[in-house]
Amino acid sequence: MTTMFAGILLITEFMSVLATEEQRLMTEIFTNYSSVARPVVDHRETVTVSISFVLNKIDALDMKTETLTTTGWTNMKWIDPRLRWNPEEYSGIEEIIVSPVMVWLPDVVVINRATVKYNGEVSWEPGGRYRTHCSISIRHFPFDVQNCHITFANWVYRISMVNLTVEECTSEYIVQAYSPSGEWELVGVQMYTKQISYEQCAVRVSGEPDIPEAHCVLTIRRKSLYYVVNFVLPSVILSVMVLTVPWLPPESGERMSTGVSLLLSFTVFIVSVSDGIPHTSEDVPVLGKLS
Repeated sequence: MTTMFAGILLITEFMSVLATEEQRLMTEIFTNYSSVARPVVDHRETVTVSISFVLNKIDALDMKTETLTTTGWTNMKWIDPRLRWNPEEYSGIEEIIVSPVMVWLPDVVVINRATVKYNGEVSWEPGGRYRTHCSISIRHFPFDVQNCHITFANWVYRISMVNLTVEECTSEYIVQAYSPSGEWELVGVQMYTKQISYEQCAVRVSGEPDIPEAHCVLTIRRKSLYYVVNFVLPSVILSVMVLTVPWLPPESGERMSTGVSLLLSFTVFIVSVSDGIPHTSEDVPVLGKLS
């Protein structure tokens, strides 16, 4: 009993020492620290931000408004030389978790939390639901494949001040926490960077690309079983039944009633199909041609 009590006291004392050392560390590194100034020693240097995206779920793709809703989080890393320390001087502490308002952020997406390591590496992982524009092509609906872009851009700094890279973001990394969707099948995913020059951008410098962008491209295929069973198959059956009307014996007197019944069936079917087909004037989908 005495040994157990002494062990508990030792652990408690050790944790209090760590808490004290962490408090002293944060006080020293954040004294005179500015979260507004870029993390560079020389103002001519560029801050390289490594950005990656982890897709958790495809929530919905609104065909009418061409809006893709996804759930996931981004992971951004950069080096802040002002936040370096020697772990040996602080009881071996190599990493601390701080509020994102305490450190400089690249102003790309929403705020969550930030992790600071002893070598000055800052890791920021904001997550949530993203609503982004996705250009829809319904030519092959309901057997269509869509390419949707999720774009991350830094609108505060020019590319000479803050640059975005995706060197650590592989397709395996993006889908590591992905949950399958009931309507869409994820076919492929990739991430790349792009430099954009905006003529109307307030920070434009002549001859220099203004803003770095990171694009995450999701290639998704619609799961068409629902549309085949409820729309395509009934359309084929009604079409076959129309072909049988001329073969009915004239003496049976059922040609007229069968034709009218099929006409009414087609009318009801077209009304139901029109609600399930995306509303657009760009093209006519396969399902619309069949009906």
